[in-house]
Amino acid sequence: MQKLKVLWIPAEILLNKDLSDKEKIILSMILYLSEEKGSCFASILQIL
Repeated sequence: MQKLKVLWIPAEILLNKDLSDKEKIILSMILYLSEEKGSCFASILQIL
């Protein structure tokens, strides 16, 4: 996994009041990792 320099958080995630800040970041990371293959297979250590 390459190191992230910037993480784009989609507006629908950023403005979601039901998610904590950490949840927004993790969900955005999952979306980023799944862009290439359409799915995400990352361990919790890769995400944290």
